[in-house]
Amino acid sequence: MRGQCEIIQDLLPLYVDGMVKKETAVFIDRHLRWCAKCGKVRTELIRNKNWEPACAKAPEDRPHVPSEEEEKFILYIRRWKRRMGLAFIGIISLGFAVMRLLE
Repeated sequence: MRGQCEIIQDLLPLYVDGMVKKETAVFIDRHLRWCAKCGKVRTELIRNKNWEPACAKAPEDRPHVPSEEEEKFILYIRRWKRRMGLAFIGIISLGFAVMRLLE
Protein backbone atom coordinates (compact mmCIF):
# COMPACT_ATOMS: atom_id res chain seq x y z
CA MET A 1 0.00 0.00 0.00
CA ARG A 2 3.01 2.28 -0.25
CA GLY A 3 1.78 3.69 -3.56
CA GLN A 4 -1.60 4.46 -2.04
CA CYS A 5 0.05 6.28 0.88
CA GLU A 6 2.02 8.44 -1.55
CA ILE A 7 -1.16 9.38 -3.38
CA ILE A 8 -3.00 10.14 -0.13
CA GLN A 9 -0.11 12.27 1.15
CA ASP A 10 -0.10 14.22 -2.12
CA LEU A 11 -3.82 14.90 -1.65
CA LEU A 12 -3.69 15.69 2.08
CA PRO A 13 -3.07 19.47 1.73
CA LEU A 14 -6.14 19.75 -0.49
CA TYR A 15 -8.09 17.47 1.84
CA VAL A 16 -7.21 19.59 4.89
CA ASP A 17 -8.29 22.71 2.95
CA GLY A 18 -11.58 21.04 2.06
CA MET A 19 -10.79 21.39 -1.63
CA VAL A 20 -11.38 17.78 -2.73
CA LYS A 21 -14.54 16.25 -4.13
CA LYS A 22 -16.82 14.34 -1.79
CA GLU A 23 -15.81 10.97 -3.25
CA THR A 24 -12.12 11.79 -2.82
CA ALA A 25 -12.70 12.89 0.77
CA VAL A 26 -14.47 9.58 1.52
CA PHE A 27 -11.56 7.67 -0.02
CA ILE A 28 -9.03 9.61 2.07
CA ASP A 29 -11.15 9.18 5.23
CA ARG A 30 -11.20 5.42 4.73
CA HIS A 31 -7.46 5.34 4.25
CA LEU A 32 -6.81 7.51 7.31
CA ARG A 33 -8.84 5.12 9.52
CA TRP A 34 -6.27 2.35 9.18
CA CYS A 35 -3.03 4.15 8.16
CA ALA A 36 -1.29 5.72 11.15
CA LYS A 37 1.51 7.17 9.00
CA CYS A 38 -0.84 9.19 6.81
CA GLY A 39 -2.87 10.16 9.88
CA LYS A 40 0.28 11.57 11.42
CA VAL A 41 1.03 13.59 8.27
CA ARG A 42 -2.53 14.96 8.35
CA THR A 43 -2.17 15.93 12.01
CA GLU A 44 1.13 17.69 11.31
CA LEU A 45 -0.45 19.64 8.46
CA ILE A 46 -3.24 20.81 10.73
CA ARG A 47 -0.90 21.66 13.63
CA ASN A 48 1.59 23.55 11.49
CA LYS A 49 1.36 27.18 12.56
CA ASN A 50 2.25 28.45 9.08
CA TRP A 51 -0.51 26.46 7.45
CA GLU A 52 -2.97 28.53 5.44
CA PRO A 53 -5.74 27.07 3.35
CA ALA A 54 -5.14 27.41 -0.37
CA CYS A 55 -8.33 29.44 -0.75
CA ALA A 56 -6.92 32.03 1.70
CA LYS A 57 -4.05 32.72 -0.69
CA ALA A 58 -6.24 34.01 -3.50
CA PRO A 59 -4.64 36.82 -5.51
CA GLU A 60 -5.76 40.32 -4.73
CA ASP A 61 -8.13 42.04 -7.11
CA ARG A 62 -5.62 44.54 -8.40
CA PRO A 63 -5.34 45.33 -12.09
CA HIS A 64 -2.14 44.44 -13.88
CA VAL A 65 0.16 47.42 -14.27
CA PRO A 66 2.15 46.98 -17.49
CA SER A 67 5.88 47.64 -17.46
CA GLU A 68 7.47 50.30 -19.65
CA GLU A 69 8.47 47.65 -22.17
CA GLU A 70 4.91 46.29 -22.29
CA GLU A 71 3.56 49.82 -22.76
CA LYS A 72 5.88 50.36 -25.74
CA PHE A 73 4.78 47.07 -27.28
CA ILE A 74 1.08 47.89 -26.75
CA LEU A 75 1.59 51.30 -28.37
CA TYR A 76 3.40 49.67 -31.32
CA ILE A 77 0.55 47.19 -31.84
CA ARG A 78 -2.09 49.95 -31.64
CA ARG A 79 -0.23 52.01 -34.26
CA TRP A 80 0.21 48.96 -36.49
CA LYS A 81 -3.51 48.15 -36.26
CA ARG A 82 -4.40 51.74 -37.12
CA ARG A 83 -2.06 51.72 -40.14
CA MET A 84 -3.42 48.39 -41.36
CA GLY A 85 -6.98 49.64 -40.97
CA LEU A 86 -6.20 52.77 -42.97
CA ALA A 87 -4.40 50.72 -45.63
CA PHE A 88 -7.42 48.40 -45.88
CA ILE A 89 -9.81 51.33 -46.28
CA GLY A 90 -7.48 52.85 -48.92
CA ILE A 91 -7.33 49.60 -50.91
CA ILE A 92 -11.11 49.17 -50.81
CA SER A 93 -11.62 52.81 -51.86
CA LEU A 94 -9.15 52.39 -54.69
CA GLY A 95 -10.94 49.23 -55.79
CA PHE A 96 -14.29 51.01 -55.92
CA ALA A 97 -12.72 53.90 -57.85
CA VAL A 98 -11.26 51.52 -60.43
CA MET A 99 -14.61 49.73 -60.76
CA ARG A 100 -16.34 53.09 -61.39
CA LEU A 101 -13.83 53.95 -64.11
CA LEU A 102 -14.30 50.62 -65.83
CA GLU A 103 -18.08 50.96 -66.01
